[in-house]
Amino acid sequence: MRINNLLNKFGKPTTILRRKEKDPKNPYDKGSYKEIGEIIAIVDEGIQGTNDIYSSKKVSDQVDAVMYSAATDLRSGDKIRQRDKEFNVMKVANPYSSDDHIETILELVK
Repeated sequence: MRINNLLNKFGKPTTILRRKEKDPKNPYDKGSYKEIGEIIAIVDEGIQGTNDIYSSKKVSDQVDAVMYSAATDLRSGDKIRQRDKEFNVMKVANPYSSDDHIETILELVK
């Protein structure tokens, strides 16, 4: 319930992009992305941690942001666009087996 209050207060519109099917006849086709939906989410780019956390690999060095949102269909390989920034989805987690939200590890694209 608390995460819903935070999403209502601080959440921003966020676009989810998913890769289209590749053309099997064209070996150079890397595929393009299509918009599959929009959600309200919080993207936290202020990840902070001690050197101990990074050395024990609890947090990857490649993490640029964490996104908190309501439970939705989100997969590794999708892209997230919020405030003119694009992020690759690296990992989607359901903390504490909660039904009300998911946490997503993001990598900054541009």
